[in-house]
Amino acid sequence: MRQSLFAFVSASAGLLLSSCSGGQGLGEVGQGDGTAAESVRTAHEELIVGGCSANVEPLRSIEIVHPNIVNDARSSNASDGVWSFRRLIENMAHSASATDTDPFLRGIFESFPTQVTVNGAVTEGRNSAVAMDRFTIAGSSPRQFNLANAPFKLIAIASRLDLRSATTAGEGRLIFGLTNASDPTNPIMDTMSLIVEFALPLVAPLDTPAKWAAKWHELDSIDPATAPATFASKLQEITDKFTVRNAFAGRPNGSAVNQIRTNEIKFTTFTFWQLREFNMGSDGLMAPATTKESPNRDFINQSQEMRDFINQNPVLNTTTDTSFMSLKMPTVFENTLFLGVKQNQGVSAEQNAGRWDLSSTETQFNSVAIDNFGFLTCNGCHNENKASGDRRFYQVDPTAAPGTDGTGRLSQFMTVGDPSKGGRRPAELTRRANDMGTLLCQPNGIDALVSKVSWSPANPAPGQATTFSATITNFGNATKPAGIINGVAFKVDGTLVNWSDTNSAALAPGQSITLTANSGPSGIATWNAGSGAHTIEAWVDDVNRFAETNENNNKLTAPLAVGIDLTVSNILSSPRNPSTGTPVTFSATIKNEGTVATPAGTIVGVRFEIDGQLVNWSDTSTASLAPGASRTVTANSGPQGSATWPFASGPNRLSAWVDDVNRLADVNRSNNKRITRLAF
Repeated sequence: MRQSLFAFVSASAGLLLSSCSGGQGLGEVGQGDGTAAESVRTAHEELIVGGCSANVEPLRSIEIVHPNIVNDARSSNASDGVWSFRRLIENMAHSASATDTDPFLRGIFESFPTQVTVNGAVTEGRNSAVAMDRFTIAGSSPRQFNLANAPFKLIAIASRLDLRSATTAGEGRLIFGLTNASDPTNPIMDTMSLIVEFALPLVAPLDTPAKWAAKWHELDSIDPATAPATFASKLQEITDKFTVRNAFAGRPNGSAVNQIRTNEIKFTTFTFWQLREFNMGSDGLMAPATTKESPNRDFINQSQEMRDFINQNPVLNTTTDTSFMSLKMPTVFENTLFLGVKQNQGVSAEQNAGRWDLSSTETQFNSVAIDNFGFLTCNGCHNENKASGDRRFYQVDPTAAPGTDGTGRLSQFMTVGDPSKGGRRPAELTRRANDMGTLLCQPNGIDALVSKVSWSPANPAPGQATTFSATITNFGNATKPAGIINGVAFKVDGTLVNWSDTNSAALAPGQSITLTANSGPSGIATWNAGSGAHTIEAWVDDVNRFAETNENNNKLTAPLAVGIDLTVSNILSSPRNPSTGTPVTFSATIKNEGTVATPAGTIVGVRFEIDGQLVNWSDTSTASLAPGASRTVTANSGPQGSATWPFASGPNRLSAWVDDVNRLADVNRSNNKRITRLAF
């Protein structure tokens, strides 16, 4: 355990990338004041754990902003440097050819001018042409790009080991600013940042988070101010592990990218900042996605759902530490489409276009739980829930003068935190250095966890014999010796049904093996799949055959719906912003989350309601819907024979209810209905 931690951070405005919900940091946009922050002395974290001590220099191994590094030739678009926006796009796309990079870029930038609906939340049009046109090939249609002229310049590289999981060591991030159109070489850039966020793959020799931490830690002994060439060379050794083509086998395009995020007020004449997120689809292209950890504020703020979420998560009441930052916002909560597709923040304080409240009298100013909830969201973390006087909107500000060491771009959130809120708002730089230290000084021993649970067949029918398997990984720094059983218990809805107990091979640090059930309480190695919605649990070393440094990460669960399981994944309405009496058309995207296809010829119907009242339905879709498949259906009739609803003002809670009249044998009726707010 950690014995002592000494943090020395000196700054008035300062450092690093944000931590939306402690898990989704963003490197941001906003109203930078264009002046350099007070110089930040290199933060020094000395961690002493028993006989282990680790010196963490966050400006070297956690958030790298020094001009000697971000201005290195490796960041040049013109020369296709390995850290350039150009090279990252070429590596993430299906190939480096314009045939593939052009549609990849269009998936991001051409989504801004159009309305997009994701998880029931709707974007408004924004003028991304102000950036696109700067590297568009004149006269091209569809739009083609000259990446050598891309107006995005590297401003930071960050490690996010604190985001590690059973399948990755966290994230590595490259943050870019939109250059000044009138003077692209000016370090004071325009009001937009773009962040490319990559998973850190668990591949030998960096096959555990601790090994990744040790690799980043190699930077701590090199000063970018006095040895920039050595530092940049070592940093490239690290970034090449996650930015290059085929860095993550099995993902689309082999890319390790998790998401790309934009943060800007450049694309609009409106008075609000906006953040968006883009994920890579199975087609290898980027598309708008939900903004993780950030609910649809248009609908969720001051809602019963927000109140229930806060009440059901008492960790939000913490006042002494950052434990609440591990809380994750769900995509769906209480059948409501919870996450948004963009996050807005008004520029003028009186607009209050981003604060999270439960009511006019229950606000972040009188409730720790509401304040911590807001801090988890991207707009709260970047503005409303920051310390008074901190840099607005950005954590790494492209509009600020970087200063001689780059720290002029960095927010107080990263270097100082909010002292008025004590232990729940430390300097983010200190929090991440602390976390890195726990990996560098982890105790010697075995740490087995389950990184994947699966079953065969993949889509079992009711009554079919099903075999469970689990992939286990040793995240520790000691080898689990041969001769001791690598056991895994498999449970269904909390009941033990099978186990694996025949493998006794050694398991080295970072090594993974897949174990398959070979027996069970009745001597049977399979489970007869019962119709219904189930939770499958795999538990490694459930009977404690060997000692571990962490016994709290041995379980992994996964849902399995045996049979037909229909749900609604998106709700759409058209047109946007209707006036009173305007006919509105509703659509819903439905998905079969189950293991059995719907029978051809049977209607897969959807009921549409406004504020609980039936207004329309769709009842013409009769094609079979396979397991895992989705389909969008549109209202074609209603109680009055009309396929549309005349808009009327009101709360306008819009719901879509698939198979509302029970035509199909759906095994999980609890997820058939989803609710959002009518877009207006």
